[in-house]
Amino acid sequence: MITVRTNMDHGNACCIHVVDQEGGIPDVHFTADPHGGTERLWFHLNISVESAPLRCRMVLDNPSGMLGIGPGAAERIRPVLRCEGGEWDRLPGGCTRKHADGRVSFVWDVDVLASSATFAFCFPHGPEEVSELIASSQGALTSDVIGVSQKGRPLVRVANSYGHPQSERPGIYCISHQHASEMSGAWVCHGFLQRMGQLGDEAPVVWAVPMTNVDGTVEGDYGKDPFPWDLNRAWGRVPMRHEVQETTRDMRLWASRCTPAIALDFHSPGGAEDAGVYTFLSSDAARYRAQEPWADAIGESLGEFAWSEFKRIPNYPGRFDDNGKFTTVFQQQFGIPALTFETPYNCIGDHVLEISTFLDIGSRIADGVLRCLADH
Repeated sequence: MITVRTNMDHGNACCIHVVDQEGGIPDVHFTADPHGGTERLWFHLNISVESAPLRCRMVLDNPSGMLGIGPGAAERIRPVLRCEGGEWDRLPGGCTRKHADGRVSFVWDVDVLASSATFAFCFPHGPEEVSELIASSQGALTSDVIGVSQKGRPLVRVANSYGHPQSERPGIYCISHQHASEMSGAWVCHGFLQRMGQLGDEAPVVWAVPMTNVDGTVEGDYGKDPFPWDLNRAWGRVPMRHEVQETTRDMRLWASRCTPAIALDFHSPGGAEDAGVYTFLSSDAARYRAQEPWADAIGESLGEFAWSEFKRIPNYPGRFDDNGKFTTVFQQQFGIPALTFETPYNCIGDHVLEISTFLDIGSRIADGVLRCLADH
């Protein structure tokens, strides 16, 4: 017997049903749940079995409704699995199961080696991982609660220094998890902060809110364009999310205790993208010129992980006014560049992306930022 549940941190799946194949491998059918939003991509579910080890077949139904995933993308989607008591493992790409009406499902065979296992779209990142980042920094990084989320969860800021009023030490402000379960971007931010902590007093003053959408992250929302308002379009003159009010107040405090240099916003793209890391630059000519030297230095530092089209201008249709984007508003308020980074979930070319790879990408971005600071 197989039991499936989603009532845990990051949990997300719907339309769950198990089909026992007589004498064969049981199918566990599921679909990514939009959780009331306009888009879906993230899934995270736990499978319990009566007798381990057991091989089962994870069947993702209707994947074409997930952001950035077409019907032929199965081989480029490599979920992760963690058996109880073990570590996360990246799985091979999936296979395609075609239906009579032309629809497809994506299929992965998994071995449940313990009484339960967790199956997810990508390596989860949440409050526990932020706590581990602080604990492993040996005092180089600290965390403070700067306010609360819309549902009353602590909104945590990570810092390597508090700076001091009118300080000339350059400053960097970072955010991630604006879209709750964009996990690859969150791990890259994690690696960036880890690297800045390792540099000690040689680093700029770095403040970061690594989980701006902490409610959605914990509750398993994908979090792209949710109702009532996308967090990354809520930064306007009148904020449309409580987390934005809290973070904006913290940014002003940061700006008074350093010399602001740049802001960084870490994201993840469509689910099947695999060309490389890229950054979005402004369509406004003056802002583009301010961003470009930073983008060039970071792109060079990323090396083989950077997409050949590393510097991009957004041209996709949006549901919200871009005037409320974090990077747009930050540049208006503080008069310094702000960059967004998009890191694929699964692969970059032949590179399979593990947690260690995401951390390396974050470290390389940090080194590129430092190189640009040195040239200023």
